[in-house]
Amino acid sequence: MGIKNSIKKARASITGEEPELTATEEILSMCPKLTYEQRFWGFCGTYFCGAFLTLLSFGNFMKMLRGDPVPFVFMYSVGNILALASTMFLCGPKNQLKKMSSENRRVISLVYVSSILFTIIICFISFPDNGLRALQGFLIILGLCVEMAALVWYSLSYIPYGRATATSCLKSSCCCCFEEV
Repeated sequence: MGIKNSIKKARASITGEEPELTATEEILSMCPKLTYEQRFWGFCGTYFCGAFLTLLSFGNFMKMLRGDPVPFVFMYSVGNILALASTMFLCGPKNQLKKMSSENRRVISLVYVSSILFTIIICFISFPDNGLRALQGFLIILGLCVEMAALVWYSLSYIPYGRATATSCLKSSCCCCFEEV
């Protein structure tokens, strides 16, 4: 890969033409090199904007229950997308996508992103008021629950033994509940 890039650059400097970039190189060229301090502040700013939007969305929760889901779902989903994108400041977009598609995160990443899209799509579908509006509310709440659970499980994958500890805690909690009955 290094030799190919050197040949491309040499050819471009001789001919005066711009070297052709691969799709990955083009995407990476859009992302400037940042210092560690800039990465830190970019992460903090993006993450806290996302967290703030997510928290602020709950002010619209009652509107959603009354049949107007757009403000809540939009703010909640954009907040989650910003929080997820904030980690790209720390490791870069290419590494973030590589980590999300790694073997132990691939399924949960897909579930997480799909649940965000599912919730937004269901939110904007026009349901008639003949009882299907309640179905829309149920599907949105189901999508949000899957979204939250997927985010927690995805986040635990970055903590050493995080998923194993959570699984152990859930098993002991659930077993205790059923043993008492």
